[in-house]
Amino acid sequence: MHGQETTDTTVYLDGANNKITKEEFIKIAESKKEQLADHTMLLVHNDTLDILKIVENRCVSGKVANSKYIYESIRNRYADLDIQMDKPLIVFYNPGKDGGSTTSTYLRRWYKDLEKKINKLVHVKPVYIYRRKEGTARYGHRFFNWKKDPDNIIEYTFFEFHYACGSFVILMPDGKFMAYYAEYGKEDVLNCLSTLLQNK
Repeated sequence: MHGQETTDTTVYLDGANNKITKEEFIKIAESKKEQLADHTMLLVHNDTLDILKIVENRCVSGKVANSKYIYESIRNRYADLDIQMDKPLIVFYNPGKDGGSTTSTYLRRWYKDLEKKINKLVHVKPVYIYRRKEGTARYGHRFFNWKKDPDNIIEYTFFEFHYACGSFVILMPDGKFMAYYAEYGKEDVLNCLSTLLQNK
């Protein structure tokens, strides 16, 4: 009796979303070791569809047609959030359980300082959205007021893949957006916000 062979059902994509073989994927990853080590490039996974992708640009911009629907989905689901239809919607997104060694105290201070800087640029409070709640525990729920992604609208529109340590997206009322994949700094958020405000 012969052993049953296991087949690899994973789909592999390059940075331009072209389907490639597993061997090609490994070859690209091997050739980009430095970029992977310093996190300027990422290898990401969609666990639902079993897709592995190379992400060469961690900061992306574009325009969506459903911005009003996204604003209203969050505002209608969560009356305690101050969603202003005429101002940027700033979303800090957590995909689920993830690694990380920072403490709740550090994260609260970090985000509190960031919120103050955001407020100087535009009078809005960011929203904290999660895909799976277990990834939010170390942030401390009293300060962050995490909310479940309504109908997975943020995930499906901006974060198809699991990006480590969370991501953010800033959406303008006209549909223009900038998103940053995986771990980010305060300056990444503020620079994206400033760029969008200048180009509105």
